Amino acid sequence: MPAGIAHSSERGNGEHRWLRELIAKIARLTIELQELAARIGLLTDPAENDVAEAYDRVSQLFALIVQEVIPGRVKLSQLASASSLPDLNEALESLQQSGQNALIAIDVYTKTLKNEQRQRARERRSNRRYADDQQSLQRLRYQATVEVKELIEASEGFVHVLS
Repeated sequence: MPAGIAHSSERGNGEHRWLRELIAKIARLTIELQELAARIGLLTDPAENDVAEAYDRVSQLFALIVQEVIPGRVKLSQLASASSLPDLNEALESLQQSGQNALIAIDVYTKTLKNEQRQRARERRSNRRYADDQQSLQRLRYQATVEVKELIEASEGFVHVLS
């Protein structure tokens, strides 16, 4: 049983199973996202498939936050020991905010990357304009990477509080 969770014989196994499954889902998505973020962060022109997968994992993790973690906040608070409750509340807030930020950042980067690829295929641009577009794209990639890393850290922090 997670250390941050109070033991009570009155609580059913269903709540503890729900919590174990929630932690496992978050941990799995976090690990997959770490691998993708590492690959994307290292390359100036990451593989389109990696970007699409990262967007998918961020979306899945944010959906999990919105559909299970936030609605389960009361249940999590009831399962948490009194000493871990402030850490749990902070971890929940951080997880929700970083999830929103990461989803926005990777969405903007993904759309901009697709636009850049379409533009490359359709026209020849001056070297100066191309260089400016590439710099903007790299800034967006960097911002998306930063936001995704913050989501990863928040996910790890949340799982740590519950473990």
